[in-house]
Amino acid sequence: MGASRIFFFNRFFWPDQSATAQILTDLCRELETKGYRIAVVTSRLDYANKQIQYPGREKMGNVEVIRLWSTRFGRGSIAGRLLDYLTIYLSFFFFILRRLEPEDIAVLKTDPPLLSILGAVAKSLRQVRIVSWCQDVFPEVAMAEIGPAAGMGWILGLLRWLRDWSLQASDRVVVLGRDMRDYLAARPVDSGRLAVIPNWSIQEDRGARDETQLRREWNIPGHCLVVGYSGNLGRAHDWQTLLGAAELLGDQPDLLFLCCGGGHGYQQLEKAVEERGLSGRFRFLPYQPRELLSASLRVPDLHWLTLKKRLTQFIFPSKFYGILQAGRPLLFVGDSRSELADIIDGARIGGSVSEGDSEGMAALIRQFAADRRELQAAGERARATWERGFQKATEVAKWDRMLQKLQTVTL
Repeated sequence: MGASRIFFFNRFFWPDQSATAQILTDLCRELETKGYRIAVVTSRLDYANKQIQYPGREKMGNVEVIRLWSTRFGRGSIAGRLLDYLTIYLSFFFFILRRLEPEDIAVLKTDPPLLSILGAVAKSLRQVRIVSWCQDVFPEVAMAEIGPAAGMGWILGLLRWLRDWSLQASDRVVVLGRDMRDYLAARPVDSGRLAVIPNWSIQEDRGARDETQLRREWNIPGHCLVVGYSGNLGRAHDWQTLLGAAELLGDQPDLLFLCCGGGHGYQQLEKAVEERGLSGRFRFLPYQPRELLSASLRVPDLHWLTLKKRLTQFIFPSKFYGILQAGRPLLFVGDSRSELADIIDGARIGGSVSEGDSEGMAALIRQFAADRRELQAAGERARATWERGFQKATEVAKWDRMLQKLQTVTL
């Protein structure tokens, strides 16, 4: 693949189980088989357990894993998190200055946020090629959550200007979908630098157990219609619409809402369910290990997926791909004009409703409960949609083509 080395930068990496770590792990393993010389520069931290500290150097196959020092306060406080960010920024920056050569390629993800700014500065000093891999668009995500009323508007505005400058300085900017691409293209970022490469499902197609076994272990009756949610339910997600729909479906027999995951919204939903006397209709389980994801995603007959409308252009929920791979239809709560809603409606793999439309969501669930044949057909169409356009091999091939072209660029 040429003389250049590919350095990936992200705060977490294998064997960490966070989403960004697992996607990056998959990509590195696939590119390694194609002959690329790969190193991953990361922290010594674990996303879920701050007591874990990984060794400074190790190998994952032929992939070199370089773990740099940072503070390890974790997510308990804003000040501690900011200090963790600052120290890993500095460690990454000095590593680039010491270790990277002009023919090398640095791929910077968005954990911690705004790594592209570090990359743009380093590029001006070391003349390395830079790829900014946007898993989200920051600081817009923060601006959508806290807004200028919190007294941070001018700081976030400055960060947005620096982010635009850094993306324009990048050799390539990888985004996850149409909405993210269109937003950045409307900013001062040349559309020719933007490459749409979606994420992919991180579970194996078939795991050690199947969904029938899990249903038995979780004491879910076979005749129940299971409406599921899997993964993080955080501040970017709306759970109130689903809660309202559950209340409206009190007369619907044999219906169970299954939530496997965690997050701020997960905890709020669990509390609200108990307060409203709906505990008999809900089952809450923790995050499932990767080896069980294939089966756990097939336990629900129908999934629900959510993204707040104001975040449509800044985030794409990657759990979507796992649901497709599992062959299950889904209901989306969010912007009906979004790319995600267009895919669901166009492929006829479920339905979409706006935030707050609990009646519409309840009506869709009733329709699927009354027509199990259509439920199965929609699931089959979901699987076919994944097979046609969203497999890992398809997206890795896009990375391969982009990196090959980048290696031929004369600086």
